Amino acid sequence: MSARWLVRISLACGVACYPLVLQGQDKSLAEQLADQIVQLNGGIHPGYRYFHAKGVVVLGTFTASAGVRSISRAAHLQGGAVPVTVSFSNGAGVPTVPDADPGAAPRGMATRFRLSGGTSTATVANCCDEVLATRRAGGYFPGRNLWR
Repeated sequence: MSARWLVRISLACGVACYPLVLQGQDKSLAEQLADQIVQLNGGIHPGYRYFHAKGVVVLGTFTASAGVRSISRAAHLQGGAVPVTVSFSNGAGVPTVPDADPGAAPRGMATRFRLSGGTSTATVANCCDEVLATRRAGGYFPGRNLWR
């Protein structure tokens, strides 16, 4: 696991778990988090988001398998082609990070299903090989099997 990823996790956990420490500060919790994210990303990158700054968006259609209708009422799983917008991204807030760099983790995929009547539904997924590899080695969440 990269040191940069460990710093991100430590920072997020520390800030989220100890809000009382932040009382009396001049900046709000959101402002303090934003400042730390900017620092981790090596500064502000104008025109890019704090996280998932690099990626690609594709358009397509999704057609569910016929058997899924028997286990779900979700509109996009009832048959027929559904237009989708899919975003693949690196998790880092650095737009120039190489895709193969461990500092680009976690990888993200967001899918928006455009349903009839102008409505939509979405799914979001993140994958971090470092967390899964460390868990398999017994590092994270010892004694708890989160991947059953």
